[in-house]
Amino acid sequence: MQMPAAPSQPAVYKWQLHSVPQLPQMYTLEKTAVFVPHSTPGLVAERVSGVLRERSIEAAYDDDMAKVTCNTTDGVNFRVKLYSGRDKYSHGIIVEVQRRDGVSIGFHQHVQAILDAAEGKKTTPPSHSMNALPMVYDDEEEDDDIPHATSSTSSLVMISKILSFRQQEDQVLGMQTLSSLVDPVKMGKQTSKAVSNEIMRETSEVGAKVLQYILSRPSHDDETATNLRIMGLGVLAHSLQSTGSVPEFVRSELRSRLLEDLREAEQRPRAALMSAKCLEHFVKGDHDTMELNEAFEASLKVGQSRHKELMQASERCILQIR
Repeated sequence: MQMPAAPSQPAVYKWQLHSVPQLPQMYTLEKTAVFVPHSTPGLVAERVSGVLRERSIEAAYDDDMAKVTCNTTDGVNFRVKLYSGRDKYSHGIIVEVQRRDGVSIGFHQHVQAILDAAEGKKTTPPSHSMNALPMVYDDEEEDDDIPHATSSTSSLVMISKILSFRQQEDQVLGMQTLSSLVDPVKMGKQTSKAVSNEIMRETSEVGAKVLQYILSRPSHDDETATNLRIMGLGVLAHSLQSTGSVPEFVRSELRSRLLEDLREAEQRPRAALMSAKCLEHFVKGDHDTMELNEAFEASLKVGQSRHKELMQASERCILQIR
């Protein structure tokens, strides 16, 4: 079947500002702020949007407030604010970064890159390992014949209890633990595969909870529920990569929900990225690759404009189809 020609690449999004509010009197700036002398709001704003795209940070731009609300792929929520200086700083623009919620090993690198970019300095590309802890090595990694089910099951029993807690903040801890267990970069291939095999079983309580998060539709305002869903998608992506197959008992339901994420990439690029990583494993043997291709093309446009990692994930999926 001949696929339609790829559409022309959309222009990279550039945040355009003509004015910014003056820094309020008696306002105490965060330490994570820089002054950019002899610059304009438009130039600094364009630099900020460029580095956010390059580092695949979800960004919602508020022109009136000269503010960007940002979310990293690993769930750190922060703001970037632009001000015009006053008094002896009246000849330039102030850029401030404020962390609002979440913790990440690599967040400092994001902040430094944003401030450097605002000043017009050259920034280093994000490292794929910037959020990774040192990999855990143990004897089981040395021998493929050693059974891993016992240790994996014991960990999942604990995670299952945590995910049953009523408070979503407690559930986040359980999902953070599970996310590490299925990540081969953090735990090694053998451990991640063993845990992935367990949670992909139809009878797995943890797997059922992850599926519940993925199929949910949290509001834009509910950041905790949104982060739980993003983590669930990340767990699924790693598990599919480790096991190499999509369980048939959830394939149809998952496929529909993941495609929704791609079609809504403009509003939820983080979810679209994780869903693209999951759908990469759906392409082989899919009953309607044309539908998949259309969704990947939609997310590709958003990625090309605003989110580099989403662009790359969409391109990989499209190449599989073609």
